[in-house]
Amino acid sequence: MVLKLYGATMSTKTRSVAQICKEKEIPYELITVNLPAGEHKSPAHLAIQPFGQVPVIV
Repeated sequence: MVLKLYGATMSTKTRSVAQICKEKEIPYELITVNLPAGEHKSPAHLAIQPFGQVPVIV
């Protein structure tokens, strides 16, 4: 099973989670969320994370 990591590529929190996955050899797929465009407040993202925050691991 591959984790799905939703986040902004320039977010330090997203990069921290990605780095931990790399160090622990946990396979993951980065799904980029465009924060300036407001994608984190879209209905699709709010269905995954009701507060509209990133990063999110599914």
